[in-house]
Amino acid sequence: MSLLHRFKFEPFDELGRGRVTIDDKPIKCRGFEIKHYVDEFPSVNIEIICVPQIEETSIISVSNKEEIAALMNREEFEEFCKIWEKINE
Repeated sequence: MSLLHRFKFEPFDELGRGRVTIDDKPIKCRGFEIKHYVDEFPSVNIEIICVPQIEETSIISVSNKEEIAALMNREEFEEFCKIWEKINE
């Protein structure tokens, strides 16, 4: 089973804008989808904003790897690795 996290959305207005937190830490995301079936924990699929606007040739290093890894279970991580391999072949 995946680790359980506290997901919270606090709306700012009626247009759907708001603040998203996971385990009380704010995150930037484009959107989320909540699924909740009877006798199961709710699950949230989030689309994290992670493409920086860079106008220079740069080396990119993700500094919050631990935070990102803490959100993934093994299956999610393995899927991420397959995507990484495909992109970086």
